[in-house]
Amino acid sequence: MDFLLGANKDIICYNLYAYVSNNPINNTDSNGEFLGEAWKKIQRGYKKFKKNVEDVWNGAKNFATTVYKNVKNFVTNAYNGVCSTINNLGKAFVFEAEVGFGVGFGGQVGLVGGHVGATKTFGYGYSNNQSYEYTSNSIGFDVSVYKYKGGLSADLRNYDDGLVNPMSMPWEIWNDPHTALECTFLMKRVIYESPNSSVDIGPEFSKNGTFWGISLEFCPFVGGKIKIGFNF
Repeated sequence: MDFLLGANKDIICYNLYAYVSNNPINNTDSNGEFLGEAWKKIQRGYKKFKKNVEDVWNGAKNFATTVYKNVKNFVTNAYNGVCSTINNLGKAFVFEAEVGFGVGFGGQVGLVGGHVGATKTFGYGYSNNQSYEYTSNSIGFDVSVYKYKGGLSADLRNYDDGLVNPMSMPWEIWNDPHTALECTFLMKRVIYESPNSSVDIGPEFSKNGTFWGISLEFCPFVGGKIKIGFNF
């Protein structure tokens, strides 16, 4: 007689003479505990298998979530970067057109030359996503050595939108609230020059940043100027 009554919680196990669930051909149980231990092992194996499946699923889900977040962040940052770049380029874009008159003196000795002059111009500009009108009284000088030119200029501008007499002298608009003094340090490389005009390309450093672009000028006595580029 089996001394373990109901060890497997199977109704057959309550028959103490029905060994191995009454199936001695397929089952063996030397101490009457085989099926119970086997069932426990199956349960433990199932729990481990279930936990492994859950771990794999959670790992795949976390990986997919991480990839999605990284791709989303990359696309979002790339989009914001492009929008920011376009916006900054829009703010940095500079366009100015002037007409006026002036006088200057210059000389050249070999590869070294110099120039000093003063101009009064009336201009229209577009910068930082807004347009403006102004009158300009400027004076400056430059020194050139071979193909390189450097100098300093002071520009007294009145952004009056036509409210102030355009022929006003600098001392008459000095205290006007619409007047601003801009000093510019020039360092350029001349790539083309003719007797009456020049095309300069290179950096122009001013209080508004570093200007990169093209400046076209023609002003023996009466002339104009166009400036197109970006402030960085």
